[in-house]
Amino acid sequence: MSRKRGIVFCPHFENLGGDAYIPHVQLRKEQMQSFCLYWDYIVQPVSAQLPRWKRSVDEIVLEDAGILLKEYQDLPFASNLYTKESAYSLKSEGAKNWVDIFLDFQAQSLKKKSIAQPDVIWVPQQSYREFIARTKDAIDEHCVQVALYNKLPVPAGNISLKKIVAFKTEHSDLLSEFRNSMDLVTLQVSLPTGFSETALNLAVSDLEKVTNEIVASSRSRFGRSIKFSDLKVNIGSQSVATLLSEFVKGATLSGSVSLNPLAAIFGGLACSATSMVQLEPVKSKKLKVIPEEQVEFSYLTEAFSKGVA
Repeated sequence: MSRKRGIVFCPHFENLGGDAYIPHVQLRKEQMQSFCLYWDYIVQPVSAQLPRWKRSVDEIVLEDAGILLKEYQDLPFASNLYTKESAYSLKSEGAKNWVDIFLDFQAQSLKKKSIAQPDVIWVPQQSYREFIARTKDAIDEHCVQVALYNKLPVPAGNISLKKIVAFKTEHSDLLSEFRNSMDLVTLQVSLPTGFSETALNLAVSDLEKVTNEIVASSRSRFGRSIKFSDLKVNIGSQSVATLLSEFVKGATLSGSVSLNPLAAIFGGLACSATSMVQLEPVKSKKLKVIPEEQVEFSYLTEAFSKGVA
């Protein structure tokens, strides 16, 4: 049986000529719909200055279900936090400094949860092309990025969170099977020295099968009101880091930096455009508070930037 998973949220930000704009401090509805379906817990560090009565109905539903866990923390310069009923936006001058605040809160929340509930796998989430962290909080690590492009079925915007939570409860065994299949894939990817291409292909095949079952169940419940979301998981271990760093050094010395090291390690799956998952070698930030034995470094999800208030 797979361990429970918790996702530690960080707001998306946009660069504005050297400064930054954080269009949504709170979770967007699209994010809540996706996160609550595939993760057991959603941790959101938020400002204690945000009036709790401004919580959306969707937030209340997830909090009452024990899925959304908010950590209220004091933010400096609270007067610069402009709030709307459905959006808490940082539009103040120097908003790029707020990015560091939220990165710090994410790292601190991850540390607290890892200590308080070590039986849960807590992983930081961001909506960027690469995982971002402050230098003091992270190290650079060679890892493998496991990407599912347009694969995860998610109920569309007109479906209430209450209905999604009910679907999650009713199909808990199926969603648990999805996590088990993802575990098998990440296990194979994180142990390249003892890797079996056959075992990885079987794990990916199982993942595709259970995902198709989730699609069928979603369509049966919600009709055509579903969409497909992306997910990237940065996976690593000491053996992965050593293997990839040695390959990069060797390729650089030979002038063959364009070679894909994963093709040599994982075979045709690493280069297959038709596979359920795509594998790519990356160098990513890994938060220091992540337990050494944990292979999931970070999740990269869609930004949902359209229609930002």
